[in-house]
Amino acid sequence: MLRGLRTSGRLTPEDDQAAARLVERSYALHIEPPPEVFDTQPAAISWFIERETPAAAALVDLAADVVALLDRYGIACREVRCTRLDEVTYSDDVQVVAIPATADRWPF
Repeated sequence: MLRGLRTSGRLTPEDDQAAARLVERSYALHIEPPPEVFDTQPAAISWFIERETPAAAALVDLAADVVALLDRYGIACREVRCTRLDEVTYSDDVQVVAIPATADRWPF
């Protein structure tokens, strides 16, 4: 969403610089999952892993800063936490890409 907002031309120059810094912080903290993860599973979503490590904590802080910037421009976001993901298609030290569980696949 941040990428789309940046390319829309709606950001003030100051917020565009702030967004660029957020992107730089993001790439310093994690790598992008391979594109084929999303190409083969378009419903897959990236999730940061909440761990007690500096990188994981920094990513959670980064996400909050991105949400605050998006909110200033009327782009609604919400934080979603999950203890059980369905099909994980990619994983590294700080993130997973997973297909969200649907009601018919919940373990209840």
